Amino acid sequence: MTNLVVQDLNQWIKQAQMPAGKKLVLQAAVQLFAQDGYSATSTVAIAQAANLSQATIFKYFPTKNKLLDYILEIIVNNLVPQYSQKVLQSIRLRKLTFLN
Repeated sequence: MTNLVVQDLNQWIKQAQMPAGKKLVLQAAVQLFAQDGYSATSTVAIAQAANLSQATIFKYFPTKNKLLDYILEIIVNNLVPQYSQKVLQSIRLRKLTFLN
């Protein structure tokens, strides 16, 4: 499940209208948070993974917590509705199959 969310999140970030540096920060943060966990991931590590300076991270996100908040907002506002629709469709299909 985590891999699916990370893939979908990265796809959303790629398609979003935002500065390239912000996209790189988000992609690196998502990968490192999923891989190492939030607490074990530093902004230095995110900057290194994104090939950017730490200042670039703070240009877009004043704190690591704000960066996480932004990622969670993307998930809640954009990915959860998608997943909900897929689950409902799956339930409907199973119900139809069961009834037939």
